[in-house]
Formats: sequence, C-alpha cells, structure tokens
Amino acid sequence: SGTKIALSVEAVKATANAMRPSDLLGVVAFDSRVETLVPLQSAANRPRIWAQMQRLSTGGGTNLMPALLQAYQTLLGAPSARKHVVVLSDGHTPTAGLQELLADFASANITVSTVALGNGADAGFLRRLADVGGGRSHVTDDPARVPRIFANEIFTVSAAPQPKTLRIKATREDKRTEGVAWQGAPVLHEVSHLRPRPRSQTLLSVTGGDPLLVGGSAGAGQVW
Repeated sequence: SGTKIALSVEAVKATANAMRPSDLLGVVAFDSRVETLVPLQSAANRPRIWAQMQRLSTGGGTNLMPALLQAYQTLLGAPSARKHVVVLSDGHTPTAGLQELLADFASANITVSTVALGNGADAGFLRRLADVGGGRSHVTDDPARVPRIFANEIFTVSAAPQPKTLRIKATREDKRTEGVAWQGAPVLHEVSHLRPRPRSQTLLSVTGGDPLLVGGSAGAGQVW
C-alpha cells in the first residue's frame, strides 16, 4: 500500500541520517521477487538514495530468503568492520535454507535485526531470526515508530565493540607446525587469555601475543 511505501522510505531516511558519511547503506526490497533498490553506497549520498527509493512499489507475497541472500552476497565483500542487516517484514515467508544462510552470516560476522509491524506479523519467527542472527527483535503496531527503530539500530551497532581480527603466526620453528602457511590461515575473532606455564613452549600465537598452541613436558610425556 501507499502507507507501507511511505513508511519504508521514511525508515531509510532515518537510517541514512543516523549514519556517518563513511558508513555504507543499501536497500533490498522483496515480496515475491527481489530488487536491489539502493546499491551499497555512502550514506552521505542522500539525494541519490531518496531518488532510488522512489522506485519502491508494492507486490504480492513475502519471500525473505532471496533478499537475505542478496544482502549477504553484497555485504560479504564490503570494506566495513561492522556489517548489519535490518529486516522489516510480516514474517510470513518460506524458511527453506534459512538456517544454513544464517550460519553463513555468523561466519562472516554479519548481524541481523528484525522489525515486525502490525498485529498480523509473525513476531515469534522474526524474534527467532534476530536471536540466531545476533541482533535485536522489535515489535510494533505503530507505523510512526519504525523510522525511530531503524535509527536506534544504527546507534546501537555503532556503539558496539569493533570485532577483532586475530591472525595466527608461528612463534618458533618446530616440526609440529612446519610446512603450514599460517599467513593464509582463517582469522580468529576471540581467544581465551592464558598465561603459559614456566618452561613451556609457545608454538603458535595470535595478534597481540596471546598463545594459541602451547606445550611442554609432563612427567615422562609431553602435553600440547
């Protein structure tokens, strides 16, 4: 309807206005089909974003999965430390393949929040989606609150600690770790802070110096 279109445009405006010029914004519209209305670009391009949002139209059905896949593929290559998706939907959508896609989101450190609008929305499904997606779930029957919810999502994500990127490196030469291209190993985002015991050997560590692989003698044997 015209009300939903106007609401979506206002939500995007509130989001862009809450973002810094260095932040990137994109919009994917979906019903029974998917369309990238606003290609990922600087949030400072407000006149262009407003013009691109004018192409939004209503259709039939709700198929969230292709839209999430489009968002994932777009954000995967984005040069941003924080990557976040906000889903505005009634939640009545096929769910085949959704669990696997959300696992890909988590692996790429992309979080997902949801906004359920109206009494007929499947708020339970959207709440579970946000829980698995590592974001927040919002439920409202007041359309006027939606732009504020979107803006608050930006403030919340911006205030969150920036994910760490920890790279693995060999601390000393050893036959147990030789021949491995550690510089090409997947990055880590968190490790437990441990202190090696005296006379132990640290073979692998991560950025910042925390040990990753430590071993040493224990009685007649060795422990790694």
